[in-house]
Amino acid sequence: MNTKDPRVIRTIKLIKDALRELMLDKRDYFNISVKELCEKAGINRRTFYLHFDSVDEVLLYIQHDIATKFYHEISSSSKVPYSKELIISVFKTINSDPFLELLVLNQTNEHIRDRILVLVRSYLNSNNPGNKIRDTFEKKTISTIYYHILVSTYTEWSKQKKTIPMEQAAEIAYRFVSKGVNSEQDS
Repeated sequence: MNTKDPRVIRTIKLIKDALRELMLDKRDYFNISVKELCEKAGINRRTFYLHFDSVDEVLLYIQHDIATKFYHEISSSSKVPYSKELIISVFKTINSDPFLELLVLNQTNEHIRDRILVLVRSYLNSNNPGNKIRDTFEKKTISTIYYHILVSTYTEWSKQKKTIPMEQAAEIAYRFVSKGVNSEQDS
């Protein structure tokens, strides 16, 4: 695939945007067909198959895009890993993108979220050769717990109709990340 050709770039973007829109409309990725995706993107099936083998492959590209976005968010020099500022930044990123919010809030998308977590871990390892995050059980466990705290806190904040400020929800997530479950007893 010639990813430098502007026509190819435009077509791939159309296809990815169409999948995002269909997922937002239908909320169930497994029921989206190539035919439906092509209609939404305004392309024919032959064009689709020039670029992708399946709807799954389009989703993989979207997952890479999201993982890259979060990798850049995490690795930016102004935010310390596991800091309150990073949590607020991640919350703002999710809150500003209806598709990301759908992935976080819809439990049927857990496999998609898990794949994004694996990709972010991979990017952090491959792009930080001097400061590798070792693929140890402990490191994976820490990043998984951190991820689940963020997702759970964001989900609960949304279920509560976002009645408290985002910064306060992020503070709660930060307390759990930095002090554990017993942090509520200390407050």
